[in-house]
Amino acid sequence: MTRSPAPDVPHQTLAPRAWRLLRDGAAAPARDLAQRLLTARPADAEALRILAEVAYRTGDLDRTARTLARAAHANPDHAETHGTLGMVLAGLGRYSQALGPLWRAIALAPEVLPARLTLAAALEQAGDPDAALTALDDAVAQAPDDAEPHARRGHLLHTYGQTDLAHGAYGDALARDPGRTDCAYARACIAIDRGDHALALSDLDAVLARTPGDAEATYQRGFCLFNLGHMDESVDALRRAAGHGDAALRERALRMIAVIIPGSPAADQAEILAARRTWADLAVPPSPAPRPPGHLAGRLDGRRLRVGYVSSAFGQENWMKSFLGLVNGHDRAVVDVHLFSVDAHDATLSSYQPHPDDHFHDISRLSIEGFATLVRAEGIDVLFNLDGYTAVKLMLPMGLRPAPVNVAGVGLYGTTGISDCDYLVGDRYVVGPEDEAHCRETVLRVPCYSAFSVNYPVPDIVDPPCLTRGSVTFGCLAPQYKITPPVIDALCRILEGCPGSRLILRNTRLDRPGNVAHVRALFAARGVDPDRLDLMGPAPHRVFLETYDAIDIAIDAFPYNGGSSTIETLWQGVPLLTYDGDRWAARISASLLYAAGLDRFVAPSIDGLVETAIAMATGDGAWEALRDWRHRARAVIGASAACDTRAFAATMEAHYYAMFGATPPRSA
Repeated sequence: MTRSPAPDVPHQTLAPRAWRLLRDGAAAPARDLAQRLLTARPADAEALRILAEVAYRTGDLDRTARTLARAAHANPDHAETHGTLGMVLAGLGRYSQALGPLWRAIALAPEVLPARLTLAAALEQAGDPDAALTALDDAVAQAPDDAEPHARRGHLLHTYGQTDLAHGAYGDALARDPGRTDCAYARACIAIDRGDHALALSDLDAVLARTPGDAEATYQRGFCLFNLGHMDESVDALRRAAGHGDAALRERALRMIAVIIPGSPAADQAEILAARRTWADLAVPPSPAPRPPGHLAGRLDGRRLRVGYVSSAFGQENWMKSFLGLVNGHDRAVVDVHLFSVDAHDATLSSYQPHPDDHFHDISRLSIEGFATLVRAEGIDVLFNLDGYTAVKLMLPMGLRPAPVNVAGVGLYGTTGISDCDYLVGDRYVVGPEDEAHCRETVLRVPCYSAFSVNYPVPDIVDPPCLTRGSVTFGCLAPQYKITPPVIDALCRILEGCPGSRLILRNTRLDRPGNVAHVRALFAARGVDPDRLDLMGPAPHRVFLETYDAIDIAIDAFPYNGGSSTIETLWQGVPLLTYDGDRWAARISASLLYAAGLDRFVAPSIDGLVETAIAMATGDGAWEALRDWRHRARAVIGASAACDTRAFAATMEAHYYAMFGATPPRSA
């Protein structure tokens, strides 16, 4: 009788036992069983997969890939083996090698999503993003209800700059899995880049609801709140970000607080000084060089003083009316003028009036240290930073002491907080004697620190629109970040007190529907019919100025007043109403109005501003008075200290020379 062959015991029992051992964490016994199985069956694909798993768990990815390749050769129709091999090769950075196994896995099992997702990643890393996108489109088609392929598609599109499509893909992922905070944050970043700050806020709120300690999301939320005018909330968010982020995020958050805090209604001057000093001591450490008393004496030795003006905006006419009023007003027999600009084109595009003795320096490609070296090489005596906190990077060289004297003003609206900034330029209105305790610098006073000149074409003045419309239109063309909740409260009170009146707001943030809806909702919550609002986005500068043709009375922003917008409002003949505030930023407009002899446009308080606006719109003969003022405005303002740029420059020349114990030479 013939004996039946013994059953193939290794093949039937060893592999399941090995997998159970692996599940229990016993890798070494599982490996031994797989080796026994291979001894009996040298090409056993199951044993090879077990050994590959053991190698993977021990971190030996090279061995894992080699063993999986043998398993795939032993059983070429096993989709999981090909897919896993492709994933391991991709993990090793061998993206081109990974493509073959992944394609084979998908051909064998089209429904397996991980292989499709890994294929897309490998194609991208192999330098073929278009093929990667096609692979993700196929993954979406294969698993339309799964959030992951939509999320991966969004990230790929975002990486390659297709932000509109990426925004939609992130939305598709979130519709399937609202908990995908990575997609919500990425979509918020796209919205921020577009200026859609209101839309970004909703996604950032969703992120922070799930991960309240996310410092970067908290920072971005503060940034969005700032751009929408919610200054106090913004500062609070930025402080939280500074307290929970790494060193780089802490510096970014503190820097932004330093930039924006003058516009925070809840802040006072002590807080402004503290915020700026905190950032400055972190980012602009003091120069180690000692400065003994009298070290500047004799430096000039009878020569002209060399003054360097540094700015990022020399080419922007609308922003430079004050800055270049000072520069153009200088007596070149007294001051040797150097302009340091971050834009090589600025010398020809701005309202700067060229002088053959002036020097123009393009610093756009220089590092901070390179800029400091250039300033020293030119022998600059006084370096005047015109931008202040509107271009923070240009303040960093102060700590390197490239010139013996550092001066700042104009774009600051408060102290720099920098220990190496020697002087701060202001006038008696923006920084009075009682305010000096909140300045780290010595204050230099001039007749009007924002004295301006308009030497480029602007629209002609027209009659006030109320004469043809039959009702008054108020306006505020300040940036949206200056239109704080107290400003909106005041505007609503003015509209309530002037039945039939309208309001125009125009700024760059109002070019996005989400932001427009946000602003409309703020007014609606205070009882103002949205139909009374004209919310307008940005426009070329001359078109922007023509907006004043449609405004009868302008209302200032606070506590961060208009700067350029105040000048433009007045020059277009539109009365601007403000009040005398509690800090530099809240006195910018008052300073100009006092200098122009227009004290009647400066109220003592917010309540007084509201009352003045209503009276100016509704009083007997009010509209005729508006017409009369519009046609006299330029003559009155142009003859006042507000436009006396030579007096501004002459006062600065005297200050400059006094720093060196000298007096300005007499002009020929």
